[in-house]
Amino acid sequence: MNFKTFLTEQKTSECEARFGEYLFGELKPFYKKEKETDTPTEKMIFSFVKDFIVGEYDGKGVDSVLIHAFNELKKCQKDYPEVIKPNSNTLYRGIGIDKGELKNIKGLKSTSKQKIWGDPTSVGVYKYAGRSKVQSWSESFGTAFDFASGPNNMNKIPIVLEYTFSEKALLFNTKFLNSISKDAGYSQENEIIRIENKPINTKVYILDEHIGDK
Repeated sequence: MNFKTFLTEQKTSECEARFGEYLFGELKPFYKKEKETDTPTEKMIFSFVKDFIVGEYDGKGVDSVLIHAFNELKKCQKDYPEVIKPNSNTLYRGIGIDKGELKNIKGLKSTSKQKIWGDPTSVGVYKYAGRSKVQSWSESFGTAFDFASGPNNMNKIPIVLEYTFSEKALLFNTKFLNSISKDAGYSQENEIIRIENKPINTKVYILDEHIGDK
């Protein structure tokens, strides 16, 4: 056994010692049937993940608590790829902005490649800095716009951000997070979690009807 193989096996055994053979093995919608009982550490981390996904997280200590839990999972990404390895890295996020922020969208031009509800849409560049180091993005453009135009963004202008991330910035497979939502009775939003908040220059989509508000 060479040293590299030894280190790999050591890392695998450490992950299995903490989480078992199956990560979150009690989640039946994902595994079809319960694979194994979760360890106490798994149960705690799973509760954080579930509360965040279904929107029940109160936001207090979101950075310190969730980031620590997610970073612990990320160490085992190679051991449980079906759960925590992202299956897409070009993602969308829907947000609402005030009219005054429209000036921050640069280079707007009409696009036919990605229309919102089939209506005239323009694409530009928008510098986005998330307020939290834990953000929900989706591989679905439609899901992102539905959130941008939802009740959380009343009296705001809905826009959809698009960005292609490096894998190290992301966590979770959409099928796993969809299983959590399904098990809790919520809609499945094809989410992947971003665990950083450095400013990024995103591609942004906006309905043409809002451009005149600048």
